[in-house]
Order: sequence, then structure tokens, then C-alpha cells
Amino acid sequence: MQNICGRVIVKMAKNEKPPLGVKPYYIAASDRIEELAGAIQRYSPNVDTEYEKIIQWAEEIKMQCMIAKKFDK
Repeated sequence: MQNICGRVIVKMAKNEKPPLGVKPYYIAASDRIEELAGAIQRYSPNVDTEYEKIIQWAEEIKMQCMIAKKFDK
């Protein structure tokens, strides 16, 4: 079990099945990164008015990637 960025993450082998109804972290993180990247793409034409949201999403993408990288070790 790891505590990363205030989150407790239970390390599982990739071939191990999670409890019913729970996504493995590496899938949840990947889905979230894709959702945020899509949001940035949709909002990018309005970068002059929406830059704060875009910055926040980009920072979360970075955080998700750092957590996923640490989790995969």
C-alpha cells in the first residue's frame, strides 16, 4: 500500500483481479488522462478565456502520470 499525493493506493499485480466493481488504478488513471486531454482539446480554441481551467487540467495530467509511473515500479 502506498500513500501518494494524499491518496492511498493498493499495489496489485496487473494480472490480479480487483474487487468486483473497482477499476484497477492503471485503467482509471489512463481513462482520466484521456478525459482531461479531450477537455483541453475542446477548450483550446477559447484559450484566452479558459486558460485557468486548461492549466489546472494540464497539472492534473502531469500528476496522474507521475502517480502512474510511481505505481508501476
